[in-house]
Amino acid sequence: MSKEALDTVLALSESFKSPYRLSNPLLRTILSKHPHLTAEAQTHPTSARILVHPSLPAFLTAFLQVKKHHGTRTEQSVYSDITTWQDLVKRLLTCRPLCFYGASDETLLRDMTSPRGSEWIRVGTESQGLIHMKDYLTYEEMGVAALLGISAPVFFVNTGGRYNRGKWSEEGTFESNGIYTALVGARYEVPGKMEWRHTLAYQGQEPLIHPWTMLYDVHPLQEDLACLDPTLYAPISESVALHIPSYIRRIRIPLDNLLLDANDRARARNKRAYVHVVGLGLGVWQICQSQPRWFVQAAAEAIEAYRLPHVGVLNFSWFPENIIECGGVKSGQQFRTDKGNDIRIEFSKRDPAQKLETRDQDMLLVASFAWDANSYVGNEYWMGMLTASGDPAAAACSTIGEVMNPDINPFLLDNIWVSSE
Repeated sequence: MSKEALDTVLALSESFKSPYRLSNPLLRTILSKHPHLTAEAQTHPTSARILVHPSLPAFLTAFLQVKKHHGTRTEQSVYSDITTWQDLVKRLLTCRPLCFYGASDETLLRDMTSPRGSEWIRVGTESQGLIHMKDYLTYEEMGVAALLGISAPVFFVNTGGRYNRGKWSEEGTFESNGIYTALVGARYEVPGKMEWRHTLAYQGQEPLIHPWTMLYDVHPLQEDLACLDPTLYAPISESVALHIPSYIRRIRIPLDNLLLDANDRARARNKRAYVHVVGLGLGVWQICQSQPRWFVQAAAEAIEAYRLPHVGVLNFSWFPENIIECGGVKSGQQFRTDKGNDIRIEFSKRDPAQKLETRDQDMLLVASFAWDANSYVGNEYWMGMLTASGDPAAAACSTIGEVMNPDINPFLLDNIWVSSE
């Protein structure tokens, strides 16, 4: 099966047309240069998997039922053929444009057209325009899709820095393989949509309804911001505040997935994992200066919550200089828990596939990158914007553009993993 899977991916990759795709990070290029990697490459397509947090199956099932019975006529029509939460996950992964970015929702659809970003707000309504729900996600679905992740074994062609542009680096100067994990942070670019709706509190806000109340508990602001409990709210403006517990709850989902997946994959290899953590949603999506602090607190809570015997290092890369500890543990120290975890915490400015230090060379590299809830993995990569964000940089330095692409790797959609210890 492994050989057939790789052959399938290579054939579908050959027929996948994109004018901006680089040749260096393609499997066929890497294997022509390093044929001895073929046996390893044969395991990659079927080892790629969709990450579903343990809290999500019940939420996805409830979401599906609400849309079937109370959605718009367009939503009810689309959902009439979706019977399980697994089918919903497949829709959330496949019904996306290649690119989706910026506050104005710039986009490149799968047919290589670029309608105005304002079309997205109409998807799923009774007045759909050029983008139809049968083919693409509604804005509410994007909020659900943001909770999913993908992980896969990959080959790297360089260290994966922001400006790598897919250029080959000298052998031995970077980690040539590892696990790459696509995760989505909280997006606050469009007022009233996605995490703005779910994790912010603002005057005039309508209460969240089922099934979102299964994940979040945000209350409208009823008082002056100056009177708010600073342990619960972080002011953003005169009328908007970040509800800290909801934000942490939101960020726990991708962080839990990252740690549980890393632990599971390292266990399968009888190794410990070196986990490279990037700030998810802490770039242009960030809305509050204190978000990085709550992000790292969420990571500390995740470490406390699970048994992670196969996670050896948690490296926070390119976090603000004032973030110097995780759960009271400073860089270079061990984070030990009652569950037996013994994880070295690091804060650094390393690249995802940067060569591991000698003491860590026997570890499995598990690197993360910030993905989007409404694009193919790589996002701006598919428009040739290789340095626009960490997403295209990840596609330029590795084979994720093939093994995490449902049009090229059909085996991905059949490998849905509910994260667990």
